Amino acid sequence: HCLRERYGIHPNDLVGVLLNRSEYMIIAVLGIVKAGGAYVPIDPEYPEKRIKFMLDDLCCKAVVTDGEDYDNFDTSSMENVINIKSVQGECITNPVVNSLPNDMAYVMYTSGSTGTPKGVTVAHKPVVRLVKNTNYIEISSGDRILQTGSIFFDASTFEIWGTLLNGAALYLVPLADLLKINRL
Repeated sequence: HCLRERYGIHPNDLVGVLLNRSEYMIIAVLGIVKAGGAYVPIDPEYPEKRIKFMLDDLCCKAVVTDGEDYDNFDTSSMENVINIKSVQGECITNPVVNSLPNDMAYVMYTSGSTGTPKGVTVAHKPVVRLVKNTNYIEISSGDRILQTGSIFFDASTFEIWGTLLNGAALYLVPLADLLKINRL
């Protein structure tokens, strides 16, 4: 509701998600999609130049953050910065989603192997096709899915949306625990 009413977010409007791995990250992504917008995951650990490039390249209509000070990027001079912690609980009704299958769901940036990273858009239709009524896995409301992939990597689409669109429970592995696992 906040994204629609305060920031005028409509289908295909891009909203940056400048958040570390947390429940706020999932809430932001879900809220953006429910508002009709498309989310753009931006790693707060990226160098300032890359974050600025991504935001400028896409002309994001807003950026969702959590009010934390990130060493690599300062949002204080930006317009339309939404502190997700300040809008929680404002409205409890479920918004009507007015996105169409070919509207953008998210934009994922490539690694930049050609020299300049580029945003790749993904519509709702392929996301739903990936995770609903599949012939390779069955996810139901009784399932519990561990979300280990980085939201800045496309594999997170299956973990997040496969879980949420099938009514299962999504469990986030805390970043500190992921780092320990990666060292093993």
